[in-house]
Amino acid sequence: MRTLGPCDDVCGQQINIHKSSIFQHPKVGIRREDRAKLIAGMKEEAFPINYLGCPLYTRRKKISTFSIIIEKILNRIKRTQQIEDIEHEFYNGYTARTLWNHFS
Repeated sequence: MRTLGPCDDVCGQQINIHKSSIFQHPKVGIRREDRAKLIAGMKEEAFPINYLGCPLYTRRKKISTFSIIIEKILNRIKRTQQIEDIEHEFYNGYTARTLWNHFS
């Protein structure tokens, strides 16, 4: 962690070790890998990962890598369409007429 301390000073933000990870090439030796984790004080992760909701990957593009973000986009479109349908009904008077007929 002493190594990353100057980075905190320069950028004015602290590095959250609990949220941070270290990524190493698969051919790095175990001793070097362990030493890097010990010095950085971070856990090790492997790709693909999500960063700010977007996948980070190192190999060729696959649909499965992007399935999470595609699902989020489709859900957002569905919610927007539902809201537009409700607004359309409201502005065209269908909801008001239905309520008026129901209570009169």
